[in-house]
Amino acid sequence: MYSVAFSPDGQRLVTGSHDDSIKLWEVGNGQCLQTFQGQTRRIFSVAFNPSQNSVASGGDDQLIQLWDLDSAAIVQQFSGHSGPVLCIAFNADGTLLASSSSDQTVKLWDTATGACIRTLTGHSHEVQSVAFGQTDAYLTTGSEDETIKLWDLHTGKCLRTLRVRRLYEGMNIAETTGLTDA
Repeated sequence: MYSVAFSPDGQRLVTGSHDDSIKLWEVGNGQCLQTFQGQTRRIFSVAFNPSQNSVASGGDDQLIQLWDLDSAAIVQQFSGHSGPVLCIAFNADGTLLASSSSDQTVKLWDTATGACIRTLTGHSHEVQSVAFGQTDAYLTTGSEDETIKLWDLHTGKCLRTLRVRRLYEGMNIAETTGLTDA
């Protein structure tokens, strides 16, 4: 299991898995309500659209698909990443979808048209996570390059980069005894 997300009402869960499956679950009784067919490789991220009866999935096939929950059909497909899609997130009203990828980019999508509105670049390794701020003005990304970036969505500019300090970075172990070469 790579990803799990609650529905806005908290009554259902959607899961994305290594076996290429996307499943919809009833929280109250644990029953699998639906298995979505159509993505052909591992599913790394799933998200409920907060304003529509749909879920999005992204994974190893470099695609993001928007699924209608009633029909289990793909209603929109987003393509443009050149590597696996690692994380997806909707904004508060479900009109925008952000996706991050191993291609070191973040893309913003219009959920109504499927158009890529903006590509954010600046990370030097795969981008593992994305999250919208309280308003649609900001997006935060986290990468294996050990940075967190805060983006202005109106301009596409990176406003701030936070560097994550590694646990042992800067430690002076020159006089330590008992260590051996690995």
